Amino acid sequence: MPAGWFSATAAAESAMSVGAWFVAPPPPPPPPPPPPATTLAFTINPPPILVLNGTFSVEVTARDAQGATATSFSTAVSLTLEGPVVAGGLTGTTTVNAVNGVATFSDLRVTGLCTGCTLKAAAAGLAGATSSSFNVVTGP
Repeated sequence: MPAGWFSATAAAESAMSVGAWFVAPPPPPPPPPPPPATTLAFTINPPPILVLNGTFSVEVTARDAQGATATSFSTAVSLTLEGPVVAGGLTGTTTVNAVNGVATFSDLRVTGLCTGCTLKAAAAGLAGATSSSFNVVTGP
């Protein structure tokens, strides 16, 4: 090794012999948790006219206080049918767990005629939501 050069080992031993220590900086703090969900909103409403016993889908999203999707929300969301239904109700899977803040209901049916019906979405601890209104008619 040329004169005046130190090996890495010699440099480390020299630094340790005079009490020099390398201290790594602390890691950055973890990011804050996402804001909690406060309310539900229909992001896909039922169609304005449904055919009796026809399948339809809706989507309900959990929102935080700023209106953004609460992606950490994974609780059960339930739907109920509201309005003047004649001899029937809402069938299909009416309670689902949200995934990344979104609850998708894909096999719903209304088994009675109605005019001006709505769906109500509910989840524990959140303000509920009401869909746009729709009518259920006998076939085309």
